[in-house]
Amino acid sequence: MSIFLLLACSNHLETISQKEQFIVHRSNDGFPLNEEFNFEFSLYDMNNEPITPDEVLVDAEMPAHGHGMGQVPSVSNTDNLYTATGMLFAMEGDWDIHIYITEEGSVDQATYSIVCCE
Repeated sequence: MSIFLLLACSNHLETISQKEQFIVHRSNDGFPLNEEFNFEFSLYDMNNEPITPDEVLVDAEMPAHGHGMGQVPSVSNTDNLYTATGMLFAMEGDWDIHIYITEEGSVDQATYSIVCCE
């Protein structure tokens, strides 16, 4: 039941990937408008052990408007703190932040649905 409550909240800090292969815990709680920011998160397997996948990509989109950020952030990792540098929300509204994880040739995705910029 607690996992359902975490996933149902639009401002949750933890989410589980679509294939239920990993957990993402984000550090950010607020997001600026028209200002580049870093999106920080940690990755764990389903046993809450830190993971270091082969590749991690981050992107964001406004589903209701059919567009993304217009730029691609770079992702770095230091001691399981991943940082997507170069994130930019140019409009207020509902945004989806997608984290794509590639491990052993398989891709899984976790999504945060957030509202910018409350």
